[in-house]
Amino acid sequence: MTPERRLAVLVRKTQWLLDDIAHRLAGHRCTRAERDSAAEVFEELAAALRQQQLPGEVVDGARSE
Repeated sequence: MTPERRLAVLVRKTQWLLDDIAHRLAGHRCTRAERDSAAEVFEELAAALRQQQLPGEVVDGARSE
């Protein structure tokens, strides 16, 4: 699996988690453990997004291939 595809899968999983947790929060059914777990997933996604360099993207003055 390419790095881009792995990132896309993580984004999609995070989207599903956001949908689920939004419903649980609105219904007052979300536990502290669920919120903590969700926060860890969101932090993982944030780190992956910051690290991912896409083909042709310029980072620090250098173009990736």
